[in-house]
Amino acid sequence: MPTVAEYTYLDKNGTVCGKVERVEPGRDGRRKEFFPHHFDGSKYVRGLNGKPLPLYHAEEVAQAIADGQTVFVVEGEGKADALRAALWDAKSRAAVTTIAGGCKAPLRDEHVAAFEGAPKVVFVADSDEPGRASAAARADVIARRYPQTAVQVIDLFPDRHPAKDEKTLDVADWLREGHKLRELAGIIAAAPRVEPSPILSVLADDSTAGNSAKWGVLLSIDSVPHPKPLPLGLVPQAYRNFVFDVSDRMCVPPEFIAVPQMIATASVIGRKILIQPEPDNPWKEAPNLWGMLVAEPGMLKSPAQAEAFASMRRLATERRKTFDVEATTLKERQQLAKLKVEALEQSYRQSMKANTETVDIEADLQAQRAVLEERAIERRYFTHDATTEKLGEILRDNPQGVLQVRDELSGFFASMERAGREGDRAFYLEAWNGKDPFTVDRISRGTIHIPALCLLNFGTIQPGPLRQFISDAIRGGAGADGLVQRYALAVICLTPPAYKKCVRPQDHDARARVDTVFDDLDALEFTAEGESHVLGFSTMAQPIFDEWRADLEARIRVDSESSAFRAWLAKQRKTIPALALLFHLIAESGTERMLTPVSEEALLAACGWGQILESHARHIYGGAVASPAMILAAKIQRGDLADSTSVRDLKRRKWSGLTTALDVDSSLDELAELGWLRLEDRTTGGRGQVIRLHPDLRGAR
Repeated sequence: MPTVAEYTYLDKNGTVCGKVERVEPGRDGRRKEFFPHHFDGSKYVRGLNGKPLPLYHAEEVAQAIADGQTVFVVEGEGKADALRAALWDAKSRAAVTTIAGGCKAPLRDEHVAAFEGAPKVVFVADSDEPGRASAAARADVIARRYPQTAVQVIDLFPDRHPAKDEKTLDVADWLREGHKLRELAGIIAAAPRVEPSPILSVLADDSTAGNSAKWGVLLSIDSVPHPKPLPLGLVPQAYRNFVFDVSDRMCVPPEFIAVPQMIATASVIGRKILIQPEPDNPWKEAPNLWGMLVAEPGMLKSPAQAEAFASMRRLATERRKTFDVEATTLKERQQLAKLKVEALEQSYRQSMKANTETVDIEADLQAQRAVLEERAIERRYFTHDATTEKLGEILRDNPQGVLQVRDELSGFFASMERAGREGDRAFYLEAWNGKDPFTVDRISRGTIHIPALCLLNFGTIQPGPLRQFISDAIRGGAGADGLVQRYALAVICLTPPAYKKCVRPQDHDARARVDTVFDDLDALEFTAEGESHVLGFSTMAQPIFDEWRADLEARIRVDSESSAFRAWLAKQRKTIPALALLFHLIAESGTERMLTPVSEEALLAACGWGQILESHARHIYGGAVASPAMILAAKIQRGDLADSTSVRDLKRRKWSGLTTALDVDSSLDELAELGWLRLEDRTTGGRGQVIRLHPDLRGAR
């Protein structure tokens, strides 16, 4: 059995631990065979002597994690070295590793511990079913243990399902076929983040392993659902590289860039184009969407919003310059017109005295007075802080609609409770519709008629204040009018991605591509008659929408949901068609297909967004009614609370919903009764108690 390769294993400190010997052919007719060896300090000895090998290239994995780089996991040392060589050629500092023994080797705790702190771990599956299953299972373990790590599984040969005797393809084969790393980057960008499987799928008394049985039954408790991350594959292709570039550079979730960017896109389109979801129904919707970013202070909400709005602000700056020129020119024309009016009025009086013809003078007077009545109108895309009266004037001059941006929505919500502003809520509730006329009558400003009240809204808010506003809506008070639920594109960041210093250059091409789309969409105008264009769904998309709508209507009518969440759910009637319209226009921007029926692909992407947005909404609205025990249960399930954490330390964390000592104590008592945890006195080192988690829950960490 000739040896064809040897793979040396070092620990994270660079110390030799062993090797794997590859022989071809193997015994009993096998095509190949692998033999592990341990290092006894002077020589390699076949067998591991009870101690498993570390991760392959463990020292490089540790360095990559310290540098904030991606760690790739493949199946086999040869494949790891092939991808490693390609990355090195591209000057990448990412690491590639594997576990000795292939897809059937156990993933031991020391292997899992080696991934702690990794910002991203990408499992590259082989093309056979055992390889795919192994990659998925191992990815699930890492995602469950380290919720802050972005874990992905990619399949380079998704259409390949080899029979038993056929060759399994892998990353080395993929590279030999001539594929480039930029293609790999695209596949990774489109792959979803692994959502860990529920850790409480089996009750503890069903298990006989370890110490679980000694703890008894692990009773269930409702916990606040965890919001799902937005996969980059759901971001429109024209925006995808930009969203990845900015979110990766800022260390924020992709949805913190993609969501405000979609709102900005909608502000450029406004009500110039409407979607008619059902051909036999006069129902139409404008894509004037509302959204918010929800996170604690310091989570870069405002900088993320600013980056997402960059293309829109560029258009606003250009329009402002044009407006300044037009306003200056008009002022000069009006100054000249004023002099001409004075001269013409004098000529008119003289002609009247002389009883001569005044028709030409009257015509000139009318023309010059018309110049004096002209107004230079600035094309507005957004405003930050305006009264409803001023908004009425802006919307009168900008019939396509305008975006209102509020850095802190809590102040916006509170402003509508002030004396004298009682009518503001009604104004904003009407403005979300985006299609109906609106007339404002004020003594000081007179009458302002708005052909269609179309206002978009976006801002940031912290979880605590938002919870209070939603609680008001749930209790049926003044906040139960559906204003908060109109923020259908609301996403919350519970735990930001791990920080890593970004040393690569900015992707200017990605930003330029977004700017081009915004330019194309901004160039769209109303019809020749001044009306909105109306698009429907394509013949392939229409039955998909009909099925989606039927399912939505059934869920809205289920009493098991809270009334506040059902109100949010009902707003999806507008959100999903509007998103589909936006995705279609982005994909077809700059082409003759922009005003063709909305495609199946655009609708499916919108439905995908709907699922992500619903997971965030369920967390937001569920958190408003969650008990402290439910909130702590969710923290435990996500791995945020480690076994043996002290009660004192938990109280110091001041988690949202667990800010008081009473909240912490009551939640610990309730979860102890349900078998989730026990409180034990410290055996050493000071006073107080520590929290011991049920053995089945310790795996969440």
